[in-house]
Amino acid sequence: MDNLKDINIPPVPESVRGKLCGDFVTEDIGRSGDWVLMFRDRVLKISPAGRGLAREERAMRFLCGKLRVPDVIAFETDGQNDFLLMSRMEGQMACNTSLSQEKTAVLLAHAIKEISAVDISECFLPDAEEADLAAAKENIQSGKVQGSELFGFPDAQSLYMWLCGHKPAPEVFSHGDFCLPNVFINDGKCGFIDLGGAGVAGKWRDISMCLWSMRYNFCAEDMAVFESAEMKNYEYGFFEELGLAPDEEKINYYLLLGKLF
Repeated sequence: MDNLKDINIPPVPESVRGKLCGDFVTEDIGRSGDWVLMFRDRVLKISPAGRGLAREERAMRFLCGKLRVPDVIAFETDGQNDFLLMSRMEGQMACNTSLSQEKTAVLLAHAIKEISAVDISECFLPDAEEADLAAAKENIQSGKVQGSELFGFPDAQSLYMWLCGHKPAPEVFSHGDFCLPNVFINDGKCGFIDLGGAGVAGKWRDISMCLWSMRYNFCAEDMAVFESAEMKNYEYGFFEELGLAPDEEKINYYLLLGKLF
């Protein structure tokens, strides 16, 4: 893989490098800051150690045979960076599909039901809610959260303390980053990537992120607060497929949490 020398990435361990073949393109649609190399039938992701790639590898192994997720081909760490080589997901990102917004929303709701139906009794992943709050605290302490007033809270620390006091009880398995680019639609079925935040969480965690992502991708709207009175047409079918009435309080908990990232 001589062409790896042409891009600015950490040295790839030979145990991973030996499983690469053919040309690749770099993927930059995500916001994680990871290096992502897309080969014909596999994907190499490189991330600073401790940033969640090891957890993603464990999540994919746990979900193998339960959901449509990439197969883990190799995982290595050199202490500074983690290297995850996986199979490439087939299909189109949910944000790029030719399906209507209404049809896409129904498929996404069905996908959330699939994820939340995963048996959590043998899940060895950490409490996802605790991990979210720990990451939010780190972001505040490192100065990554900007703004002196956040939706009625005087500062980020006040919002963080409120979130800790209202943390939902863990109920179901959760993807953790249920954005449209992380869901692939293929022949009417959904597959999932970017599982570094997966684990047991409240059932509204994925629902809230999906609502935000649909607004962002369908309407170019960065939804700050969800209000049932202002639902979009496709959201009615979304909730109908879920079999749930929208719970503004629980949805907005996760939207507020998202402000700390």
